[in-house]
Amino acid sequence: MNHADEDVKPFSRQGLYQAVYDIIEELPFYRAATALHMQWIRSIASRRPLVIEAGGGTGLMNTEARRVRRDADVYLLDINPAMAEQAERQGVPRGKIVVADVAEMCVRSRSADHIFSHSVVWALPLPDMFFAEAQRVLKSGGGLAVSTVGENLHAYRQCFISYLDKYLSAAVERGVVSPEQKRIFIEQNERVTEAAKSPLSSEQLRELGERDGFDVEVVTDCYVVDTLEGPRPYYHQILYRKR
Repeated sequence: MNHADEDVKPFSRQGLYQAVYDIIEELPFYRAATALHMQWIRSIASRRPLVIEAGGGTGLMNTEARRVRRDADVYLLDINPAMAEQAERQGVPRGKIVVADVAEMCVRSRSADHIFSHSVVWALPLPDMFFAEAQRVLKSGGGLAVSTVGENLHAYRQCFISYLDKYLSAAVERGVVSPEQKRIFIEQNERVTEAAKSPLSSEQLRELGERDGFDVEVVTDCYVVDTLEGPRPYYHQILYRKR
């Protein structure tokens, strides 16, 4: 396989997505998801909690988690070395970055206080393996926070792409994003959404967690897409608690 082939794979080492991923901060839904994740991290009762970001990408939320809980020991796990390299450039300490599958976290059983994950579950072919691993890793009473694309991913995919275009075009006009960054980001999102494995409804996500020994504390939508039929949920955000 040559590098030209790799370029069409958004999460490959030579792929283009990680180079432009950080412009996701220009999107209101991402900021809303981040704010809720941070609210849940602030509320962790234990002192010096062990917090794991499963599928941390380039480290944007991880950096924010370090800021809001300075006493926490925060790790970033991602299966993609290219994303991990970008996270280190973002300021995540090298010793806190682990290249690993979220279904095999290489973490001691019953050691973590909180796991959070954004935009990962929908891409997993077997999301139940991630939930089972989170159940293994978390202490009793530990939190699992997930934000993920829901069941309307394919039906309203074009509405989401239009949403990206709207906000990134505004960012281009302000001079904070280049036209090339916008083009790459949207193209890569089109490819990523085509490859979605598990776009689950909030009810399916609830059942998945309960099956693996979690209670559901919060179910909300961090992004509702505008469609011709009216608003439809697109990104779900859920807080689970290990029994």
